[in-house]
Amino acid sequence: MRNTKLIASLIETKSYIKYNPQLFLKADQKSTLICNVSLSQKTTLVKAKISFEHIFQKYWYMSCAKCNRATAADYGIEFTCNSCKQKSPAVPRCRFDVDLSDDSGVIPASVFGDLAEKLLTFTALEAMDHFNQNHELPLEFAHNSLKTKTFLLHIKPIQTQLADARQRYTILHYSELEQGFDSAQSLEQPNALLISSEHKIDAAQLLASEESSSGSKARLRLSDKFDEAETTASDDVETATKNSNKRTKLR
Repeated sequence: MRNTKLIASLIETKSYIKYNPQLFLKADQKSTLICNVSLSQKTTLVKAKISFEHIFQKYWYMSCAKCNRATAADYGIEFTCNSCKQKSPAVPRCRFDVDLSDDSGVIPASVFGDLAEKLLTFTALEAMDHFNQNHELPLEFAHNSLKTKTFLLHIKPIQTQLADARQRYTILHYSELEQGFDSAQSLEQPNALLISSEHKIDAAQLLASEESSSGSKARLRLSDKFDEAETTASDDVETATKNSNKRTKLR
């Protein structure tokens, strides 16, 4: 009875179905090796390095400002979205592909929105401006920074596969891991793992990881093929969020 008003408020706002990464990205959370990631799992936690240095791509797509679905409208032009049926101006949204790697293997994944801008260190608008001017983004700092970091990532498989038939994933959220991370120990001693914004790893470990992912270096992403995949991938992010929270609710 004391919590009647609070419960009624939670039901009205439906905050219980909103995706909360803090429920998943905890220091004591167990993760899965990349070689063991299964399509039967709606979402998975992995501890991996992130790299996109050898993937040719643009880093944005034009989207509806309301629902983030892809659109053919020009930047700033108001249009009625075919998905949400709302009128809004077309805006660039950050999106690009990455390779997630650990000692057991490599999988391709896509990252969107604010999470993508944080990794890229550029906004979607800046990426669009460089693309329109036919200038490459100066990403040396971003690539070098990622080489020293390992992340805990919450990922979900999506329906669209790559041209080479490899299964692709969407990154729902990620957190940087504490210095001293060891993938073998983390599966047996999860309490020894801490999440932090500062992490440095021996460069030798990075080189070994990069060698294992050399196959992905040959993959090219042609800019005229991006728009075809944007709508499906963006929609999967929304579906992933809902499915993740349904599982949380059942628990």
